[in-house]
Amino acid sequence: MENNIACCYLTHNHPHVVEEILNIIQEYYNKNGIDIYFYDSSTNEDTKEIIDKMILSGADNLYYIRIDESIGGDGKIYKILRQYGLKKKYDYIWPNKDRSYVLEQAAEVMHRESQKNYACIFNDCFMPLISDRRQYKKVYSREEFFCEFGWLVTSWDTVLISTKEILDSIDWSSFEKKYSLGSGNNFNQIITVFAGLDMIDNPEIRVLSGNETGIRNSTQVGSGITKYISKVWGVNWPKAIEKLPDRYNKYKKKVIKDMTSKHWIFGSLNNLIYWKSQGYLEKDNWNEIRDNWELLSDIPKESVEALLDDNYDKMLKLTFEAFNKALENEQYDKAYDMITGNEYWSILIGSSQYWILKACFDVYLQEIRIGKDVGIMYQIYNYKDLIKKYNIMKFYARRLEYEIDSISNLNMYEYFQYNHISSLFWGMIINIECVDIDKVILRWEEDFSNGGDQL
Repeated sequence: MENNIACCYLTHNHPHVVEEILNIIQEYYNKNGIDIYFYDSSTNEDTKEIIDKMILSGADNLYYIRIDESIGGDGKIYKILRQYGLKKKYDYIWPNKDRSYVLEQAAEVMHRESQKNYACIFNDCFMPLISDRRQYKKVYSREEFFCEFGWLVTSWDTVLISTKEILDSIDWSSFEKKYSLGSGNNFNQIITVFAGLDMIDNPEIRVLSGNETGIRNSTQVGSGITKYISKVWGVNWPKAIEKLPDRYNKYKKKVIKDMTSKHWIFGSLNNLIYWKSQGYLEKDNWNEIRDNWELLSDIPKESVEALLDDNYDKMLKLTFEAFNKALENEQYDKAYDMITGNEYWSILIGSSQYWILKACFDVYLQEIRIGKDVGIMYQIYNYKDLIKKYNIMKFYARRLEYEIDSISNLNMYEYFQYNHISSLFWGMIINIECVDIDKVILRWEEDFSNGGDQL
């Protein structure tokens, strides 16, 4: 079998990560038509020595490409997209971070789907709540793909790009001029994919769900934060998306905010406070993104300005008011995103109340996953409503544990039914608030055996 997918890793001074990943994937990637290339700009020979040793040991799907150490990730990805250094012709080019890989089952699916002439094959990284909400189709049009998954195409591990349908058809000199591609562009991949899809008549994009792909990462290294984060995501990212062809205009603002409002970029007070402490977020670079802030984040603009003025009380108050506004408007997904990564709210409302809210939103996520559309957030319009519901449930659990009352005397059935209390919520309360958990569960089950309604 001729391998038809080139998995192209970008690496720099991560020999231990490279060795870890190769020990996992080399054999089953080879079985599923995937050759492995490492584009290495390291300042030493450690990565090369590891790869050379494996090649000598019989890894015939493994290749090493030396890249000048002055060339960063953006320059390397551009070389990969132009198929630099490949030893043969492939049907698909699959750029990758050196810490990422897919499980064997996913490699089998990718190999099977690579025989079907899709313009792209997309591996959806599983994102809690986002992925849980999706109604996956098998094949997407380019507009649907851009709207739903465009922001994730920035990630170097998500997309297999057809050489025949896209990469071989690109006039790179023209693309460089039109889209400013090259080593100075942070978004070469997403521009190439969607500008390339624009050139094709009715392209089809195969989307593999997060459950199908099983993307994994090395635990030895994570994503790096640079001092240029406000420039990259606040200035360069919107410009890159706005440059894309007009057919995507309807969804451009959505795609921009889909990315930047996440808690690992501009959606987290934790991040903003840390970046300010490191000098990554200051008034000078804030002024570059201030006017477009509402397009980038749900954190109020005034909160960021309060942070820059060292007015932390005002910052916390404003962001928490925005969270409460989301609850008032029943925008529970938005509220979920806001509470993730905003642990500083514990200063404002107290650590106990913050972690109650966090636990309740964890239940909300689990309810979404089992398809329960009405659950813990029923009639929640303010954070105090959620705290009150939690405390009522705690009261019930404690009364059962200490045998103060019976379930029927407490009118628990009526409360549970009216408020759509799920077994997930009740189980969370028992596990957090009770000492003798087994006793509470036994009393509950005994009452059910005497005719109680199931949750």
